Amino acid sequence: MIGYRSQIALAPPLKLGVFCVGTTDADDSSQSILTQPVLSLIATPLASLLWTLQQNISLPPNAAVFTGIYSYPDPIDGIALFQVYITDGQMYSKFTGEGAGMLMTPYLDNIFRVKGPWQDCRWYNDGMNDEFIYFTLNEAKSAPISLVFMGTTAYFVTKN
Repeated sequence: MIGYRSQIALAPPLKLGVFCVGTTDADDSSQSILTQPVLSLIATPLASLLWTLQQNISLPPNAAVFTGIYSYPDPIDGIALFQVYITDGQMYSKFTGEGAGMLMTPYLDNIFRVKGPWQDCRWYNDGMNDEFIYFTLNEAKSAPISLVFMGTTAYFVTKN
């Protein structure tokens, strides 16, 4: 159709959206004005950059204080334990029985952002900041007391 056109293209894994508006004299309404070419042009370099930045994130000096086993007083779907650990200079967390850990990156003091194998989980990614783990430390900041993840509190039990 000749005239005004608008299009949206999304790349959910990158949390990226491209919106283009323009006029066109194209007769074919299936043609992309610029949306697909722009998305194709920036998606690969952006993904590469984000991957590089993610790999270069360093843990805070006190990262080891957060590691250990945490227990949920009321198990969630039968899951009672949550583990936080450091491997190869990266911090991970996982629920009991899950294979892959979720990469944890520092966000603010005592707050980490997780990237899990289940990124499309509605509860994890619904805009309620459920991708964050909030830790409470003792007064001396030398030992964990609890954590809150996905709106549920788990209490520190023991070191790994």
